[in-house]
Amino acid sequence: MNNKLIVATTASTLLLTCGLSHAASFNHNGLQGQLDTTLSYGIASRVESRDQSIISIANGGTAFGANSDDGNLNYDRGIISNAFKITSEIELSYQNYGAFVRASAFYDIENEKGDRARTPLSEDTLDLTGSAVRLLDAYLWSQFDISNQPAEVRIGNQLLSWGESTFIQNSINTINPVDASKIRVPGAELREALIPVPILSAAMDTSDNTSLELFYQLKWEETRADPVGSYFSTNDFAADGGTRVMLGWGAVPDQISSGTVVSPPATTAVVSRAPDQEAKNSGQFGLAFRLYSEALNNTEFGFYYINYHSRLPLIGAITGSAAAAAGVDPNGQSYVETSRYFISYPEDIKLYGLSFNTLLGHSGIALQGEVSYRQDVPLQIDDIEILLAALGAQDNLSPGLTGAALLASEGQLGLVGFDTIIPGYLRRDVTQTQVTATRMFGPAWGANATVLLGEVGVTTVLDMPDKEVLRLNGPGTFISGNPNLM
Repeated sequence: MNNKLIVATTASTLLLTCGLSHAASFNHNGLQGQLDTTLSYGIASRVESRDQSIISIANGGTAFGANSDDGNLNYDRGIISNAFKITSEIELSYQNYGAFVRASAFYDIENEKGDRARTPLSEDTLDLTGSAVRLLDAYLWSQFDISNQPAEVRIGNQLLSWGESTFIQNSINTINPVDASKIRVPGAELREALIPVPILSAAMDTSDNTSLELFYQLKWEETRADPVGSYFSTNDFAADGGTRVMLGWGAVPDQISSGTVVSPPATTAVVSRAPDQEAKNSGQFGLAFRLYSEALNNTEFGFYYINYHSRLPLIGAITGSAAAAAGVDPNGQSYVETSRYFISYPEDIKLYGLSFNTLLGHSGIALQGEVSYRQDVPLQIDDIEILLAALGAQDNLSPGLTGAALLASEGQLGLVGFDTIIPGYLRRDVTQTQVTATRMFGPAWGANATVLLGEVGVTTVLDMPDKEVLRLNGPGTFISGNPNLM
């Protein structure tokens, strides 16, 4: 069992929450408004000790990597979150116009004021897990008719949900990025994890049984992983708060200075982070066409096209300079100090999709599903291969080098020149098929209603490289996949 997984039914973490909701509305001279406010308080506690197999050797564990255990080391058994949260939303409408605004704030006493077992949380991490006030949705809308068919236009920060996926990622529902830290707050709702983005959207009925929807995204936003040092974080260098990455097979403490080469072992290096390469704001748009068929058991079909930029971070690297490798860098820097890693967000991914939703006769089961085809999806090459290649350019200067340079040259990416950018990903086409079934039941176990929901899916990467040739990113990889080193 992964002791960091927070699930109410497991023994690893105890979760207690309570909440209070209040709503108010008014109608004055045609101006209507409604205000909904939800207050919640929750505590989460770690009830099991750390799993030593996911802690680096230098930190007292058995893992060969030191880039994924900061969050685990920061929290002893006991309270990991003690949070108050408020979410308010207001909707105003007058005739055919309206506005919707939603904001939230939270304060986590444990993360904001508590002492961490290892290292204090950075400002970047505290912004996501300690306390924050955020404006979420904020858009204007207008409703009107086109050729006697209803239409609506919205502009501003909003959520736009397409497709039929409920749980499975990489679905058609890819417009809004995700903030993982929001799901971690005790008492959080799933919708709170979705980040509203600036969008101009339009929807209209084109006939009695067809409709069309369009959007253009005005500003790019990225998905936010659990920040470095927070309880649920599993990456210490790519998420918010990450500033460097270690190559040391877990044997050297990860708090040594950046740019350091340690001997023994000679293959240890600390590489600093370069500025992120964010995607541009333009060029993200989509179209959805829906068809309702009464003859086919009242089934609705959806057809989609989306062009978007990656919301997920991809790790790349920049090799060091020849001058530093030769020991003649004008600033006195070592080769490792001139090497860098960076985070990028590749652009122009194309998605084609088909969805359906229907009822299975009189069974009461709602069935929905979708098929998506993505072109030019950036797939992360294993970060170890990238970092080894970034350090291996030294071999171009001296074939007799040993230690870090020699081992790096044995990585799957081979030797790379000096001052060279290694993108860190390859593009492939990806398909995904999934089906969801939902069945509602009456009152049970003290609840007004119960819902049984299941979802299955299959994801296929076309022309995926053999792992012996080029290994894509995955957990638990601490050395190169080059078979010569196995």
